Amino acid sequence: MRKIDISKLIPWVLLVLLLIFRVWLGEKVGNQFYASQVYDDQLLIRYAYLPSHFFEPNIDSLLKTMSYPLFLSFVKVSGLSYTFVLSCVWCCTALYFGSVFYRISDKNKIIGWVSFAYILFFPTAFELWQGTRLYRNAIIAPFVIMLFSYLLIITWKNIKSKISYLDIIISIIFGVLFSFTYYIKEDGLWILACLLFAILVNTIIEIIKFVKNRRGKRFTMILLTIWIPIFVFIGITGIYKCVNNYYFGVSEVETRNGGNLGEFVSLIYKIESTDRNNVVWAPKDAVDKAWNASPTLQKMPDLYESITHTPWYSQDIEKHPIQGDFLTWVLRTALNDTGRWTNEREVDALFNKVNEEIKDAFDKGELQKDSRIQLLSSAGGKSIQEILNLNPLIVQEYIGAVQLNGYESGAGAVAEVEPREIAEAGRNLTHISYLTDYSKKEISGVVIGFINIVFMVYSIINTLLFISVMLGIILFLIILVKQIKEKSIGTVNVFLGLGCLIFLGISFAYAFAIAWFSDFLFVAGIQPLTLNFYSIGLPAILSFSYFTNLVNVYFWFKRRKTI
Repeated sequence: MRKIDISKLIPWVLLVLLLIFRVWLGEKVGNQFYASQVYDDQLLIRYAYLPSHFFEPNIDSLLKTMSYPLFLSFVKVSGLSYTFVLSCVWCCTALYFGSVFYRISDKNKIIGWVSFAYILFFPTAFELWQGTRLYRNAIIAPFVIMLFSYLLIITWKNIKSKISYLDIIISIIFGVLFSFTYYIKEDGLWILACLLFAILVNTIIEIIKFVKNRRGKRFTMILLTIWIPIFVFIGITGIYKCVNNYYFGVSEVETRNGGNLGEFVSLIYKIESTDRNNVVWAPKDAVDKAWNASPTLQKMPDLYESITHTPWYSQDIEKHPIQGDFLTWVLRTALNDTGRWTNEREVDALFNKVNEEIKDAFDKGELQKDSRIQLLSSAGGKSIQEILNLNPLIVQEYIGAVQLNGYESGAGAVAEVEPREIAEAGRNLTHISYLTDYSKKEISGVVIGFINIVFMVYSIINTLLFISVMLGIILFLIILVKQIKEKSIGTVNVFLGLGCLIFLGISFAYAFAIAWFSDFLFVAGIQPLTLNFYSIGLPAILSFSYFTNLVNVYFWFKRRKTI
């Protein structure tokens, strides 16, 4: 009889125990549902009841995207608790992240285990607003980590010529996963940019290899593997729009920032105004100019009055200007209050006509375009000085992501249970019984203390890792210059070094965009808790800089030993 090598079982037993502990910890930390947040937490719960969402359309039906409501629907159908499913998502993410860095480190077990554990107890999962709140932000970080893990490993396999036909199937799965992640929020454009960049890089790599080797069949297979995710995304987006067209009458994903309503708001942002600043994107004079330029709008004085005297801003937008992107909410409220909201199709057609008239006024010179720099059409423009003034926000985002400044433990957190019917709807979807009575929620001082220790440990580890990234980049550049001089460029060194730099660059672009869109919220001062909520993807992106650098440093020391 063959003897079982106990030593080989120990890692597997440890792995299983860690996963069980993580699921148990998630259950003990729990969740909280802010049922009174009408246009946020509450709205997504309403969406998750799919029959009523699709068969009973209303003015709020296309305010937000559907990935999180679909996730909640899956939880309901599964019969499992939301907390359990979310913990399992984090476990799968940790396993995938760990396996990716295990492979690219030439199967170094220590790096594999450390990277796995790092994601398994990722602080975001236990933070009050980012992880335990029953809201879509709770699933952003794990799915973003899975996406970047795939992009990293497929690039590594391409460089190493290890892409196989199995990767075509994996690529299809990733395409679905990418589409789901993209539509968690309305601002998924940055993720699409990352995917397109990865596709471009891998296509260039493969073309260079094809020129050298002339292996046509393999070249076609690899290009197919690389491009499949974007084709899947295009297909799913098309289906998404067709479904919305069937049930709501518009071929759009959402109509707060999208469609003709969203375009109308973006045109307001473009109209020249001396009253526009980093806080006020849609000043009253810009609204006035739009009305004067559009014969269709001039036939709706009641809508103008409802916008300029909106309850959102104390009934007077001249004294209390509309801040940030809130014109999207003000406009919808005004359409509803004046009775001009009929359905998505008719309102979209109405504003299509309005938009054409405003654009025609721009073309004729009747309207002047604002000279400020616009990052995207869905955000107000900024002057050079206002852009430079974003620096404190960006710095605070990094302090929050690295040192966890502003993090509050979600362990033991409670929320309101009114409106009662909404709290009950949340409970029925998630199978979390205490959402209608938080006195039933088990609150453990030991668990709260453990989460606080996790936050403290990660703040130290992250700081050391961030410093190591800065030093590692310097080391990489020195080695790269030396290799260029010696004409012996190391593929692994370039892949990992550039990877670290690219992820750091992505993190900065992300932090910059978040600062641009959210700075109007922090006029009275930066609130780290709120800023962390908006920049939830930053810690996830930085984790890739940390570990690509760690692997590169490991290889550097390994090479030094062999010299």
